[in-house]
Amino acid sequence: MSVMPLSGDSRHACAPAAEPEATAHEFKQLAGSFLTGVAVTTAHDDGDDYGCTVSSLASVSLDPPLLMVCLDQRSTTLRAIERTGRFAVSLLARDPQAARTALAFARPGQDAFEQVDMVRLPSGLAVSPAAVAQAELVVRERYEGGDHVIVLGTPVWVSVSDGDPLAYWRARFLP
Repeated sequence: MSVMPLSGDSRHACAPAAEPEATAHEFKQLAGSFLTGVAVTTAHDDGDDYGCTVSSLASVSLDPPLLMVCLDQRSTTLRAIERTGRFAVSLLARDPQAARTALAFARPGQDAFEQVDMVRLPSGLAVSPAAVAQAELVVRERYEGGDHVIVLGTPVWVSVSDGDPLAYWRARFLP
């Protein structure tokens, strides 16, 4: 990508020149090179639990406090979050139980809630006990982002404990 020189109109200061885009394979290699934490995002809607493993989770703002999670547009977890306006996140710890939790929630079509231990919050949302941090959030904003939806949430409950987070890099968990 080339960058256009600055001019009097700053709206075009960083506009890319017309160039071919990176291939899907190249982009996957780039995204896989980001060292990320691993989290499980859950929702509870009409008596049913929904959840998925995410690595696209980040703090966005301190004032107001905002957390971002990116979910596939086809995700049943996303649909439950959109219906209820609430979700929970568990930032997983670096231990074997947490890795099993991440893998269980990464497999669509399986009931991860039957495979791993989860703790029920008073709101009905579930969090993982194999986490260094947990939060319950209320949806504040939602944005389209290609094949994903970016959900911004305001935390209404937070729990943080000692321990190291589970890290993910180039399609594997780091020891």
